[in-house]
Amino acid sequence: MNNTFRLGVYQGLTKKHLDYMILYIKEFVNGK
Repeated sequence: MNNTFRLGVYQGLTKKHLDYMILYIKEFVNGK
């Protein structure tokens, strides 16, 4: 999770990327 967040910050956290992160976290919490 930490690595993913760092990647997000490195890429500049565009709005699209933020939306993707939210979806990813939701799936992570709900499913895996």
